[in-house]
Amino acid sequence: MQDTFSHIAPIKNRMFEALSIIGGSGAKICTLNYDTLAEQVTGKRSFLLERKNDLASFVTESSPAIMHLHGCWEEPSSCILGIRDYQKAIGSDVRDLFQRHMGAFNNLLFIGCGDTFEDPNFSNLIGWLRTNLSDVGARHFALVSSTEALMRDTDPRWRDFVDPLSYGDHYSDLPDFLIKLFGVGLESQAVMAPLINHDTQAQLVISEYLSSLIKDCGQMTLEGIRADNETAQRKFDLERLFVPLDVDPIPPDISPNDPDREAKLNKWHREHETTAFGEAFDISPKMAILALPGGGKTFLLKRLAVAYADAKRRGSSDDHLPELDLLPVLIRCREWRHFIDKPILSLLQHIDEITGNLKLRGLRDALLPHFEKGNVLLLVDGLDEIHDDGLRLTFTENLEKFVETYPNVRLVVTSREASFSLVAPSISRFCTKWRIAPLQPDTIKLLSSYWHVIMVANRADAETEAAQISQQILHTDALRRLAENPLLLTMLLVVKHSNGRLPPDKVSLYDRAVDVLLDTWNIKGHQALNVKESVPQLAAIAFDLMLEGRQTATFRELATILDAAREEFPHLKRIAKDDATTFLERVELRSSLLVEAGHQLQGSKPVPFYQFRHLTFQEYLAAIAAVDGHYLGYKTGDNLLTPLRKRLFTKEWKEVIPMAAVLAGKSAEPLMEAIVAGANTIKKRLLESRSFPEFQKWKDGEKLPDTISLLCECLAEGAQASNGVLAEAVDILAHFARGCRTNNGWSALARGPYGDELRDRAWELYVGRKVWKECWIRNTYGFLSYLAHDREYWSKGRGHEVLTQLLSSENEREVVTGLLIICCSHWADQHIEYRITDFIDVIEARLFSEHPQVIEAACWAWGWVIARLPEVKYDTRILQRLLDLWTQENHQEMASFALSRINANRNSWRPTLSKELVSLITAGLDRRRPSLDNRDRLNEYEAALAVAFYSRHFSDKKIVSALKKSPQRQYNLPWKTQFGFDAD
Repeated sequence: MQDTFSHIAPIKNRMFEALSIIGGSGAKICTLNYDTLAEQVTGKRSFLLERKNDLASFVTESSPAIMHLHGCWEEPSSCILGIRDYQKAIGSDVRDLFQRHMGAFNNLLFIGCGDTFEDPNFSNLIGWLRTNLSDVGARHFALVSSTEALMRDTDPRWRDFVDPLSYGDHYSDLPDFLIKLFGVGLESQAVMAPLINHDTQAQLVISEYLSSLIKDCGQMTLEGIRADNETAQRKFDLERLFVPLDVDPIPPDISPNDPDREAKLNKWHREHETTAFGEAFDISPKMAILALPGGGKTFLLKRLAVAYADAKRRGSSDDHLPELDLLPVLIRCREWRHFIDKPILSLLQHIDEITGNLKLRGLRDALLPHFEKGNVLLLVDGLDEIHDDGLRLTFTENLEKFVETYPNVRLVVTSREASFSLVAPSISRFCTKWRIAPLQPDTIKLLSSYWHVIMVANRADAETEAAQISQQILHTDALRRLAENPLLLTMLLVVKHSNGRLPPDKVSLYDRAVDVLLDTWNIKGHQALNVKESVPQLAAIAFDLMLEGRQTATFRELATILDAAREEFPHLKRIAKDDATTFLERVELRSSLLVEAGHQLQGSKPVPFYQFRHLTFQEYLAAIAAVDGHYLGYKTGDNLLTPLRKRLFTKEWKEVIPMAAVLAGKSAEPLMEAIVAGANTIKKRLLESRSFPEFQKWKDGEKLPDTISLLCECLAEGAQASNGVLAEAVDILAHFARGCRTNNGWSALARGPYGDELRDRAWELYVGRKVWKECWIRNTYGFLSYLAHDREYWSKGRGHEVLTQLLSSENEREVVTGLLIICCSHWADQHIEYRITDFIDVIEARLFSEHPQVIEAACWAWGWVIARLPEVKYDTRILQRLLDLWTQENHQEMASFALSRINANRNSWRPTLSKELVSLITAGLDRRRPSLDNRDRLNEYEAALAVAFYSRHFSDKKIVSALKKSPQRQYNLPWKTQFGFDAD
């Protein structure tokens, strides 16, 4: 070693000068080098970690010697050279304590240490710091070239430990950077100025702040994606995932005792509508933005911070932010909690301590002139995250005083709604209140598109996948409800990405969603939660809250439930790693499955209360509790029906029951028997008396009876039962479906395992005329056939071929099926895309069929299709056939529908009317005004009008008089428009 190192001497160049300045700056210097070049430049002594006196002096002195962490050549035994030396070093408690002390309580700057973090000695330190101090430890930096900075920014070995800082494009830039960096305070402040290209210290500090704000807020990674996914490691600009949000104005508080309260609120709502955030921000200089957890509050503030810190990025999103010259200042209530009781200016005075960025010292003074001018945008994120009510009130009061002092400063404050009530009166004095609106379909599609473009390499494939998943979400009620929340929509996309598709049923979806939240969500900040440990305990909580009809509970109440469950079920106690309090804290911090939702009075003291992030998760976990016995009071021998028997047909449990039935598999038989028995009671009343609770709403097409809806949901989700129970179930649903117009998951049912059985039973009832006419069994069969595939399938490719084959078949059922698919696509306002000429000939040919069901379906299809044709000369043979069918009692209903849709010029057809037809038309026109509630009678009335119009057997005066009585004006047909009656 002496031969190698004793003759080495430093060369006096810019690096020599830089190292000399560092040595005189008062910074403590450690090195991994064995040589003593640094000592020769700085004039300092050498310290060795193995010498206790050296160690003590280095820690306590303000400007000590240079510490050699891997030894010095002058004492060869101290040098770490091989595997045995490394093993000895890693096992040293003294070295471990020293390195942890330095890493935990000092800001470290690594120079020339590109591969240092692969050193086993340092990798152990990094792991310890990440585990124990990831949120509160000191910040560390490493100087790298600008090229390497981009690479290191996504390097998992650096993440959460050290931030890369660029010194320039080339290694030769390093000395000048160090001289300017460490020269501040030692030389004139002008030395630092060229770095930022500003002339004053105030400009320099503000520029540094804006740069740090852009870096902190302007980039993001995708949460929920496993860390081994390359995309999960990559940072991207937040505008690539940000979608413009809408906000709803929040009405003023009007006393419940005010007799005019309802009228005042109605008037206020008429005058205030949902508004794009950009427009609301333009007209509201001071805003309080409220939202549910995951509603996009923090993301919105980050967008504002970046948009006004960097004007070039303002146009990166189509949110139409106003072009204002504003200086954004961001206060994060949770991260600034140790200073949150101080006045706003005092808060900013400590920003260098809060952020760990010493370059921000003096920011408050630099901002004062801008506060005076009013060109500052103050952003306050997470008012609800000040958990102490007294501190939250103090902060709000300080904020109000600040606004009074600087009235022209713009302000945006965000908070969860539940935690806002305490400070609402104060905030309302100086802020307009807004609520982030649920995502609309277009925004859901846009966010899905953005997300897929980031995740999928091929742009065309990304757009295709995004469109498909958006359609699935928007056409599935349960998914749509989740997707209205930006965070939960993102979670759906994560689930879809990890599975390749969204699970086919809600149970599988929620199972995967809970797994995502527990295992891969918020992975940066907190240790993963074990699903086998967490789910049973959360299920016990969810079931207990459901029993009490509650969605919220205090922390103590939750802990009490957990403690009781652990005592009653020893297995839970065995698998639980933490006490109840620690477990609940981990669940909130890691997954946010349980979140603080606000405060309530307990005695005279306000205490926080908690709820599941979304009611859906509470319901799903309660279903798990029922199936797996994770509920208080469980006894050996209980089946699925035991805990649910008294709650089968209650509205609060209508989502829990189907999920429990699916989760239970074959063990769901007792539950399914009970549901079918309840549904059979309703069916019996339908057949015997045409009366049951909710009868009118069912008949009006508003909703299924609750019991029938529950059964439908169970089968749509794929719940299992014996053949006998299933046969009864599909018979009941066929009777009550009434054309499948209600929002009960008919698509899922039609495409699921019981779709064929349900279609078969509907066909049997239709052909056998074994069901009450008002059950609309024809429509039910047709719609179930149509829903077997989506609209796109029937419009092109294979679906179009199948439809053609059905219409051309010799089999009665196949022909009827094809005709009804066309009808029901129109009836559902989802017209299949086809050329009229593709099917009109075969439809007209089927009007002459011998099968009543074929004729009926052909009349209905002809009526739908013919209304889309322009005025043409009709085949009078077809019109005469419809007239003949109109006089037949068994075909009058559908023939009326077809005749009322004739779209021909008046001169193109003039039928000769028999006495029978004249009498039929006269009787029809002389009836009292038909009601929209009776579509059959209305079709008969308008068929009489149409035939009267074309036959010219009746005076125009009589026709006009009859037209005035008709409320149905859905089509601009010649027999209406000629007399000035246009479609409504």
